[in-house]
Order: sequence, then C-alpha cells, then structure tokens
Amino acid sequence: GASRWSVTGSLFRRWLTLTIFAIVLGNAYMIGTSTRPNIVKGIFNVVLWGVMFMSLVRLKDEKKCRLVNNAGIIYAGLLQDITDEQWDRLRGVNLDGVFYCCKAAIPHMVSEKSGNIINIASVCAVYGSSFESAYSTTKAALIGLSKSLAKELGPSGIRVNCVAPGVILTDMCASVDPEVLSEMAEETPVGRNGKPEDVAKAMAYLSDADFITGHVLSVNGGFVI
Repeated sequence: GASRWSVTGSLFRRWLTLTIFAIVLGNAYMIGTSTRPNIVKGIFNVVLWGVMFMSLVRLKDEKKCRLVNNAGIIYAGLLQDITDEQWDRLRGVNLDGVFYCCKAAIPHMVSEKSGNIINIASVCAVYGSSFESAYSTTKAALIGLSKSLAKELGPSGIRVNCVAPGVILTDMCASVDPEVLSEMAEETPVGRNGKPEDVAKAMAYLSDADFITGHVLSVNGGFVI
C-alpha cells in the first residue's frame, strides 16, 4: 500500500536500513534522536499532519499513521562503571525517546482507529549480554512497553510489535574487532552476520501482518535460538 511512516534514527547505517525500508513500504519520514518531549511533539505535529494532508490529497482513504522507533545508542562496559551522564543519555535515547514518540503519535492513531508501531529492541533484551547490562535494560523495557501497548491499543485498531536484532553490521559494530565479528559469523547457523536490510525486511513483514501484535521478532540468523 501507500501508507506513510514516521521513523526515528540518524546514524548512516540506520538511514540505510530505513531507506531500504522506505523503498519496500513506500515512504518513510526520518525524525532523528531527540528525546525532549516538546521537540518530539512538535516534530510529530508537523510530520504526521503534513503526511496525512498530502496523503488525503493523493488518496482519499490514506489516513494511516505508522511509527518505527529505530533510534538507539549502546554502552558496553560494567554496570558499576557507567556514569550518571552516560546512563541518562542511554536511557534518554533508547527508552525515553520511544516513550515520547509513542505518546505523541498515539492520539493520531486512536482518532483514525488505525495505526502500527514497531519498536527496535535487541537480542540482548531477550537473552541478556555480559558487559551490556545497562543497554540490555533499556531495550528490555521496550519489549515490556510494546507488549503492554499492544493490549492497550488493540481495541483501537493499533498494532504494536518489536524487532530484536542480533549482530547487525551497523555503526554500532564499528568499534568491534573484525576477528570478533568473524567469530560471531562462524557461530551463526546461517554463516554470516546480519545486514541492515535483514532488519528492514523484518519490519516490512510486521507492517503487513495484520493479525500479529505484541510479538518480538528476533532477527539474528540463529545466533541465539
């Protein structure tokens, strides 16, 4: 269909993922990584209503509001070593940003009795990961939020799902030793690490799966089963 999407995220590889996602689905509007409530609300008022207006001009029945919360950062290290500032930043982007984007988008979706939210979590949130406790905490919170919103918003015609990527070759992996990445690829049943388009395809699937909500779709090539 020609539904329009609002998408958070700003790193180049994330833009690449979402560009592919936009090609698959039609159109996607990128928002960035702001976590300040007033800024997020302002952006959504412009993006969502602008999209709806343009959609109504092109297709009278084009009123669907869809959101992908893709923005994210990582902290690798012992929990005891993370500073308050690092934790505030990590939680702000990974959790608060999602919370405020959902809060801003949901009224539009409820008014239209239609909507679709996809939150990008992590395989770490499902199975845990050493030296990534803080990061895993923020991503696990997204799973709880998604499942709860799925029950809360389902009667209003809104679906909410999560994608939990494994080792995906984005900017987050830039500081990882190539030998470590190679070892991870060897340990993955499909014989390679993930690419941005693997995540994009999962997002595209969930976008059209009208009977799936509250689900966590792992995209990890079998790295964790």
